[in-house]
Amino acid sequence: MSRRQIQAVQDEEKMTRVRELAKTHCITEVEKLTGISRKRLVSLAEEHEITFPEGRGRAHLARYEVHAAKLRAYLAIGLTRREAIKASELDPRIFKKVCQQFEIQFPETR
Repeated sequence: MSRRQIQAVQDEEKMTRVRELAKTHCITEVEKLTGISRKRLVSLAEEHEITFPEGRGRAHLARYEVHAAKLRAYLAIGLTRREAIKASELDPRIFKKVCQQFEIQFPETR
């Protein structure tokens, strides 16, 4: 067998393993188990139409719901975006994610 043929067989074996792992493991776990970089796994997944389950679980969504309830209350009393960020003590990036996910729009000024 030539080098290319050997490499092709090895690549096919890796893809078979990645497909099997992708059914039950997130991309980070597959990266650790196979030794293939995350960037390469993403490109392979696009090429071969492989999907990975979400890795963080659903714990952050429950927290986001609590944050959204607080933010809706701040919106109801008339706080601006900046005041709501300060009052909620959320990181601005998390504040933005929660507002986008739950479609909450704060006014910039009064």
